[in-house]
This record gives sequence, C-alpha cells and structure tokens, in this order.
Amino acid sequence: MIQLYKVLGYLGALPFICGAIGLFIFDETLGALLLGLLFLYAGMIASFLGGVHWSHGFIGHREGQLLLAMTPTLIAMVLSGWGLVLLASGMLAVGFGHVLLSAALGLYILLYLAILLMDWQWLDRSKMPPDYMRTRTGITLVVIASLAACVVFLWV
Repeated sequence: MIQLYKVLGYLGALPFICGAIGLFIFDETLGALLLGLLFLYAGMIASFLGGVHWSHGFIGHREGQLLLAMTPTLIAMVLSGWGLVLLASGMLAVGFGHVLLSAALGLYILLYLAILLMDWQWLDRSKMPPDYMRTRTGITLVVIASLAACVVFLWV
C-alpha cells in the first residue's frame, strides 16, 4: 500500500532537484530566476516543517517546542529576502555576489539540518508511522544535496 506522506514528501523534494539541475542546464538569466524560486520554495518548506512542531507542541503543552516551531519560519524569511534582494540587484553577475548567495544557501543547508535534529529530538514518534523519521531523513538529505549542488553551480 502506498503511504501518502512518502509520496508527498518526495514530490515536495522535486522542485529542489529540478531547480538544482536546471541551474546547470539553462542560461544565466533563467538560472537566476530558478535560484530565486528555489530561495522562496526553500523558505516555504522550512516554514511548513516548523509547523509540524507547532502542532506537536500545542497538543503536548510544550511551550519550548512552540517557540522552536517559529524559528524556521523567521530564519527562512530572512534567507528568502536575502537571496531575492541579491538576485534582483544583479549580484549574480558580480564577483562577491556568488559568495553572498553561497552563504545564504549554506545557511539554508544548516537550517534544514537543524529542523531535522529538532524532529529527532522533539517529535513524538509514537504517533507517527514507524519509518517516518527514516523517510524524513532521506528527503532532507536530498534537499541538502540539491542546495549544495546550487552552491557548486555558483562556483563553476
């Protein structure tokens, strides 16, 4: 039987994969657009993943988890804005623009690692399918690899 959370999770990783591959295929103009969309999408997904902790913290009356649940959204807002402002101002064409965009992507990678660690630490796995965390970890590694490929693109 197909488990919907797995299908949706891997489908959610497709924009990361396609965005990273697209950077290597398309010209710089379309690549900058893809990178901008990737910044926005990465922020939305990070916010969504933080929302999982909101529901668990709310139900479990854990205020610390509620506060942590907001952190990915706040960080993602800053990183999305950072990336979009840099791209809109043409920083991709400037030498140090690659450094700034790479730093933002690197921070997204750290954010996704932190969210995964939050999941392992705070989620009540007794209320989830037995292989949820293994699936979640695999999807996160795909996302991180895609973001890392974007960093590589900026330097080749």
